[in-house]
Amino acid sequence: LGALWILGELNIDYAPFLVAAGGLSLAIGFGSQSLVKDFFSGFFMLMEEQLALGDVVKINGKAGVVEKISFRTIKMRSLDGTMHIIPNGSIDSVSNLTHKWSMAVVNIGVSYDTDAEKVMQVLKDICSGIMRDPLWKELLVDEPLPQGIISFGESSVNFRILAKTAPAQQWAVGRELNLRIKRAFDTRGIEIPYNYVNVINRTPDPVKAD
Repeated sequence: LGALWILGELNIDYAPFLVAAGGLSLAIGFGSQSLVKDFFSGFFMLMEEQLALGDVVKINGKAGVVEKISFRTIKMRSLDGTMHIIPNGSIDSVSNLTHKWSMAVVNIGVSYDTDAEKVMQVLKDICSGIMRDPLWKELLVDEPLPQGIISFGESSVNFRILAKTAPAQQWAVGRELNLRIKRAFDTRGIEIPYNYVNVINRTPDPVKAD
């Protein structure tokens, strides 16, 4: 008030100063509100153990590895190296792909003329074999489970294996299962169907001379 009285005595219009001060107060208020929202959102995420450093998560449609967690933001790096900095107050949903354990889902297609029982036996042998392997047993929570036929495609009968793994190991286990399946199918003559194209080259008849 004293400052306004001085401005008045100096015949200086202080209305613009009042407008500016009001706008500044409003901005500070909104900023504080956002900061408080970020803080409490981060606090509850940490208390509820929704995620931890090193987890692979999806947040608001973005996926990556969590590199830093604070009460204000979460920093995560995507597969292509992009660093995403997400204010905690803006997070709508969190999907954690590596919380406590993970699941490898391996889908396999075989041709329709393949014996389904033969395929199931091969898959069971592969699952029990990887569980006996000391290198891979450490990454598995339980022995992988062949689920049998899950669907019929246009050119394939589709099977599935589920493998419960240690956190963030589902991709490594999935790749190893795919490798073992390919080797076993090649050895036992089980065909994995694929699309192919027949190219027909039509050569026009030569022009006959009169």
